[in-house]
Amino acid sequence: MLIVRTIACLLGVVVTLATTSSEVAAQPLRLTLEAAVERALQANSDLLADAQQVAIAEASLQRSSTRFPSNPYLSLGASRRAETGGRPNVFVFLSQEVEIAGQRSLRMRAAEHNLQQESWNLAQKRLSLVADVKSAFTKVLTKQRRVEIVRRQLEEAQQLLKIITVDRATLTEKIEQNNAALQAARFERDLWSTEEERDAEVDNLRRLLQLDFETQLELTGTVAEEIRLLPAPSVLVEQAKAQRADVQAFRQALAAAEAQLEVHRRERIPNLTFSASYSRFDSSDFGGGDIGVALPLFQTKDADIQEGIAQRERIVLQLRDLEQGIEREVRQAYRSYLTAARELQLFRNQILPLSAENSTLQHRLVQRDETTRAEWLAQQLDALDVQKDYLDTVEKLNLALIELERALGGQIPELSTPASVSSAPQSQAQPR
Repeated sequence: MLIVRTIACLLGVVVTLATTSSEVAAQPLRLTLEAAVERALQANSDLLADAQQVAIAEASLQRSSTRFPSNPYLSLGASRRAETGGRPNVFVFLSQEVEIAGQRSLRMRAAEHNLQQESWNLAQKRLSLVADVKSAFTKVLTKQRRVEIVRRQLEEAQQLLKIITVDRATLTEKIEQNNAALQAARFERDLWSTEEERDAEVDNLRRLLQLDFETQLELTGTVAEEIRLLPAPSVLVEQAKAQRADVQAFRQALAAAEAQLEVHRRERIPNLTFSASYSRFDSSDFGGGDIGVALPLFQTKDADIQEGIAQRERIVLQLRDLEQGIEREVRQAYRSYLTAARELQLFRNQILPLSAENSTLQHRLVQRDETTRAEWLAQQLDALDVQKDYLDTVEKLNLALIELERALGGQIPELSTPASVSSAPQSQAQPR
């Protein structure tokens, strides 16, 4: 009997522990936007892989800092005649190649620029990752809010269908019932589609944060709805060209190419090889030294110089194209934000107040028995459509701001002027 009780107690403990572990495992991971960004910067595999390029560049710099182009060469030899015996004959030879045209300092300069280039490339990757996380985080929040609105629409449409459904309906009433059923079906389809979009964005966020795809996420925070002022597009373009990490990376690459080209030109001057030797033959000692030089008859470095010039010109053209692309990106993101800001202002000034007023007036009519509850529910569905459109505009505003930060390569400067949006473009400042 005691054994049975003991076994029962142990089983109870195991079940309790299993249940507790299950509850702990089921706890969702709570994340703010700042925490999500920090986690991505620390754990994203793609970013960590790019960081290894900096380590590779550091090794290249260390390799280029050696004082001699090759290791010294040492040769030792000994021989003895078996029939005569005596002391053996010996031979010692030592040589070292030496650069005399200052190639080492130029190679180190090129390697230092390459290291700076990879550091700037890594900084650009970090900025791009931060923008991707912000974008995914914002989409998850807005898609979840949209799911809630569509679910409310589906519930209202189902209530409307119940109200207008009668057993013996006229042809007109039957058409109304069918239209209400079609509307409910459309909302159900919209709900499935919106949930799919939300889940896809959640998976994208998990990928950026290097989380298991079974990890449950609970995002905290709200999507910003305020309108900010921006400097003029020309000011933003100049800021982007001055601070973008990829621009700095190309400038470092250009400096490295110029230094490497000069290395090739200096390498036309052949290196010197200093050597010393000692030998002993038949009890006689011999010693000496010499200086050797490779004659530049076949390897003239002309092809290397031609390649270096082409490499430099390629980087110049790529940098020019990048700067033009930056201006296009900044202006496009600026226009997108301005359009979203105008739409948001229109919602606040006209669309939302008018929709709310219609809902209030329709509710009064219901209280006075001057309209039906079905008509009031239909008005509520229209109001929810307005909320969905407003939410889409808020998402568009935030995503445009994120893309503008990406195009600038950093934070957008603040303006102290109160935020306002006009229907026409402003010359110096626009909403952000």
